[in-house]
Amino acid sequence: MTDIVRLFCLPIAEAVSHLERVYGDELQEIRIRAGSALSVSLSGKNWFVTPEGGLQEETTGALRVTWEMVQSCVEFMSSSSLYAFENEIQSGYITVEGGHRIGMVGKAIVKNGSICGINPITGLNVRIAHQIRGCAGELLPRLLQGGRLQHTLLLSPPGGGKTTMLRDLIRLAADKLHLTVSVVDERSELGGCYRGIPQCDIGQRTDVLDGCPKAEGMMLLLRAMNPQVIAVDELGRAEEIAAVEEILHAGVTLLCTAHGSDLGEVSRRPGFNRLLDSGVFQRVVILNAAKGPGTISAVYRWEEGQGYELV
Repeated sequence: MTDIVRLFCLPIAEAVSHLERVYGDELQEIRIRAGSALSVSLSGKNWFVTPEGGLQEETTGALRVTWEMVQSCVEFMSSSSLYAFENEIQSGYITVEGGHRIGMVGKAIVKNGSICGINPITGLNVRIAHQIRGCAGELLPRLLQGGRLQHTLLLSPPGGGKTTMLRDLIRLAADKLHLTVSVVDERSELGGCYRGIPQCDIGQRTDVLDGCPKAEGMMLLLRAMNPQVIAVDELGRAEEIAAVEEILHAGVTLLCTAHGSDLGEVSRRPGFNRLLDSGVFQRVVILNAAKGPGTISAVYRWEEGQGYELV
């Protein structure tokens, strides 16, 4: 995580560097808001940061972020060339070296009803990229049948660990099962690409299409990359469901995630009822954060004529 320090200019860098040394992987987010106290999220709890890098629950005595500090951070993280990140900024964030994702707020520039930029930028949210290698090791054997990886849907509420679990499943499918994997990484979260190169370890047989809408990306990869597995995060839109249904006829295994706490909740969402009622996903995994993000709550297997049963 030491590369995250390079995103900041003093005095913020001193506080962040201190937090890294003390808290390591517990550090999840850093929020930098002009006119407010610097705050961080550690294992889901928010704290305010003192000028010395200490943590406290109250804002009194905390390090106050100035407008100039925010602008310095923006220039530093973009190498003084925000123009190069114009397309990403339209989505409200950029991904930097190390796979860390930085969300931005401020004055939106709107043309024809669409956001085309943010200027000035007055607030930043640095989401620290964490990769937990091996977190899917226990799950992988339960997703195999006859040695073949099954179409799998991972479900969890926000923060339940589905993206982290999917990232490790991709790595294992590529490196352990020796499969050619293609990833549509619409929000640069699975591979954490920086200048098109994944910063996270997602396997030596994995190709990543970064920053592309999922439905279009799945079809492009199917045509161009001859994958054995296609992986996408946060399935949900009607066009994405349609792309999944089309890919099923191409002999490609699907690894997908979606928001949801259980099968019943997800089956009531438009489109998902067709996928689940017909057993498109041969395995459905329910995750939560009961013992930390990525806790496996249940694994279901599709049985023809019987529906989903616990594995």
